[in-house]
Amino acid sequence: MAIRVSREEAQHRLAALQHRTQQSAGDVLVRRGVSPDQIHREIRAYLQHASDPRLIQQSPDFILQHLRAKSKKDRNGKENIAIALGDRRNFHEDWSLPHFIRSDGARFDVALTLRREGNSTEILAYSFPLWFENHPDLKPIRFDLNEPGHNNEGLGLRSHVHLNLDDEGFSVPTPIMQPLEVLDVLLFGLLPGVGKVRHPNPVPDR
Repeated sequence: MAIRVSREEAQHRLAALQHRTQQSAGDVLVRRGVSPDQIHREIRAYLQHASDPRLIQQSPDFILQHLRAKSKKDRNGKENIAIALGDRRNFHEDWSLPHFIRSDGARFDVALTLRREGNSTEILAYSFPLWFENHPDLKPIRFDLNEPGHNNEGLGLRSHVHLNLDDEGFSVPTPIMQPLEVLDVLLFGLLPGVGKVRHPNPVPDR
C-alpha cells in the first residue's frame, strides 16, 4: 500500500476525519424534538447544580441573571439564538465581564449559537474557553465548534481545541460534543493531576 507523507495528504486525511466526526455527531448537532429554550434551560440547570456543591463559585441567582438566550440575525437574515454570559465575548481575560470560577480558581466562559428548524434545534457553534489562573504553568485553552462554512471547516478543523486560546496558536481536531459534555470536561476532566497515566510499577532500566 502506497503511503504518502505530505502536507496535502495530511490535509486530505484531516478533512476525512472531520467528515467522520460530523457524520457520527448527527444527534449531537441536531437535537430533534428539543427547542433552543430547552437547551438553554439544560445548561442553566447544569451550572446551578454545579453551584450547589461549590464546584463553581457563582450562585444560582448569578446564573439565572447572566446566562441569557437572545435572538439575533445572521448575515443571511436567518434567525439564530445566542446563549452567552452577558453581551460581550471575553477575548482578553477581562475579569470585569461575567464568567464562571471553579472551586480551584480556574475561570471559564460559555457561548453557543443555535438555530431552530421545525421541531428540532441545530447547534451551529460553541465556544468554551478555560483559563488556569491559579496554575501559571498551564496555558489557557478553548473548545470551539465553528458555524458551517467557516474557514476552519475547509481546513478540517470545524471542531477543535485551541491549545493556548490564541487564534494564531495551535489548534487540534476534537470530537463534536454536547454542551453538557464540554462542561463535564471543564469541571471534572481538566484538573491538575486528572488524566495522568502512570505505570504502577516503574519498569527498571535495561
